[in-house]
Amino acid sequence: MAAARTKLGFHDFNAADNAALPPPNLVNVTTSAASAGALSSPQGAIVPPPPHIGSDHVIYRSIDGSGNNLSHPDMNAVGADYIRLGPAHYADGVSQLRAGPNARDISNTVVIGRGDIGDSHGLSAYMYAWGQFIDHDLDLTKTGSGDISITTKASDPIFAGSPITLTRSAVDPNTGAGTNKPATAINTVTGWLDASMIYGSDVETNASLRLNDGHLKTSPGANLPIVDGAFVAGDIRAAENPDLTSLQILFVREHNFQVDQLKQWDAARLAETTGCGNF
Repeated sequence: MAAARTKLGFHDFNAADNAALPPPNLVNVTTSAASAGALSSPQGAIVPPPPHIGSDHVIYRSIDGSGNNLSHPDMNAVGADYIRLGPAHYADGVSQLRAGPNARDISNTVVIGRGDIGDSHGLSAYMYAWGQFIDHDLDLTKTGSGDISITTKASDPIFAGSPITLTRSAVDPNTGAGTNKPATAINTVTGWLDASMIYGSDVETNASLRLNDGHLKTSPGANLPIVDGAFVAGDIRAAENPDLTSLQILFVREHNFQVDQLKQWDAARLAETTGCGNF
């Protein structure tokens, strides 16, 4: 149970999950997913309540992912280094990329096939959309510098010889070139399975998505709210493709359904409970 709560963004005070892992490094993240304490909420919007200790000694998650692991409070918080589960494999052990097969060739080889042949496990194409949706809950790497664009062949059905623009990720300045520590990228969202793609990873984003009565904002048709002509959600990638956007919409509708079921509660309790309980 303790492990499940941790993955949900909750933590049992008696648990010591991942206690053996080293404490993560925190760096300044100059993106919209900035440290929650440095941001203010828009006028009239709900500010998520502080962590609340319930009768079962479970604490609700923090919006920036901090405090979910009691031994290492900064683990998986916004601005933390990614946690390695295995050794780095840089060419020089620190930051230089290894030579290898062309990434586009691998992609074209893996996905080639006939669209009329069903998946052997009975899965639909929506499996990829769900995977992307969950991935956006866990990580968003800040773009760094260093051109590593991918070359393509003239026969490529999409790019026809034009390069696929790509740069290296931003890394913790205490790692990588000039140090003796392998380059480690920085996560700009919470690294927990805590529905941050729905609710955001900072106070400002979270507050901008909520109404005073505990509901999440929507546009006509119970769709995602629209800002400057674009759908917005807890993650900036919510409108990358229609399948992903549809999942974002479903979970906003689910949140609002749960609020309606609990409408006898006050707004602060609604925000605290529905924002932590959908998973």
